[in-house]
Amino acid sequence: MTPKELQYLHELTGTNGQKMTHKFQTTLCLSDGDLYHCFLRVPPEIAAYFIESGSKRLVCTLQNSLDYHCGLLHDGSGGFIVSVNGARRRSLKLEEGQLIDVALKLDNSEYGMPMSEEFRAVMEQDERAFSFFEKLTAGKQRSLIHWSDGVKSSEIKIRRALVVARHLVMQRGKVEFSLLAREIKEANAREKRR
Repeated sequence: MTPKELQYLHELTGTNGQKMTHKFQTTLCLSDGDLYHCFLRVPPEIAAYFIESGSKRLVCTLQNSLDYHCGLLHDGSGGFIVSVNGARRRSLKLEEGQLIDVALKLDNSEYGMPMSEEFRAVMEQDERAFSFFEKLTAGKQRSLIHWSDGVKSSEIKIRRALVVARHLVMQRGKVEFSLLAREIKEANAREKRR
């Protein structure tokens, strides 16, 4: 890591001496790969803190204004990064090479991301679906929450959550993402015909 590539002010805050939030500055970088397009390098000592804590699920704050849930990812060269998607870059008008204020803290949420009231209500009403959901890997749980909650409309969140619940029951706890995508499309089409 070159000094130009990563300039950071490492600041630890918390109560009773606990290390809660790690603040630093780094530049926004573009990736060559297909997995993510833009990322922020995480200083080695900060990455080590999170790895030693046993969790790579984080809450990232950019420019002291935008919070999002993310994972600490390997960069393939021995370092660690967090990805920044296009919507977040556009909302903050971030450009490649720009110096970014970053704050990272452990994500203490139950599933590594927030679950909407709509998704939770559907799962609470369908005990079999919720039982299957609880047995999934954390990554699959987050994917299903994201599929359901990735819209603003409460009505659509409920429709998607119902499709996810039905899918889990019909597939006996297995997630077939291509089939689930078709089922969500069909539910949307049925709703449009109403």
